[in-house]
Amino acid sequence: STFDAHHNTPVHSIYYSVLTRILVTVDVRAIIKLWQMPTATFKFAAPLGELPTAVACSRTFPRMLMGHADGTVRMIYLKQGSPEQIDPVQTVTPHTDEILCLTFCDALRLYASSSADRSVHVRDFANRLLHRLNFDRPARSVVFTDDRGSMMLSQGISVITIASELV
Repeated sequence: STFDAHHNTPVHSIYYSVLTRILVTVDVRAIIKLWQMPTATFKFAAPLGELPTAVACSRTFPRMLMGHADGTVRMIYLKQGSPEQIDPVQTVTPHTDEILCLTFCDALRLYASSSADRSVHVRDFANRLLHRLNFDRPARSVVFTDDRGSMMLSQGISVITIASELV
């Protein structure tokens, strides 16, 4: 089945929250829309201001992260009872350059962001900066590999493992 998500405007990206069964679509004008699946029932629309450069959805919590070119990371709550509300949107500016990757560690209620500013930040769900890891080049991709907070990141041809004790 298909549906016209943005009224003849091309869809730039889509994301899905398994937990809430909400489909998030972003069109080329940077309009975000939320849809309750599997019925594709429209719930909410709002302008983002700019297209996200990175997105992550939690598999355990009704949360989504969006990163932007200016280094801003937005945490969006996808509430099951009222998915039409993005309430509240917590915005932090932890980086000085474009966000390249976002990832969740749901077991510890943490998330990590990597940026073109060559840093990786680890924050808790209250957006408190817990760790700042600095590198000689940007980490293009970051992922938590276990429930203890261990991470792997990619830099060019290298993949680096970071033990949880160092995060």
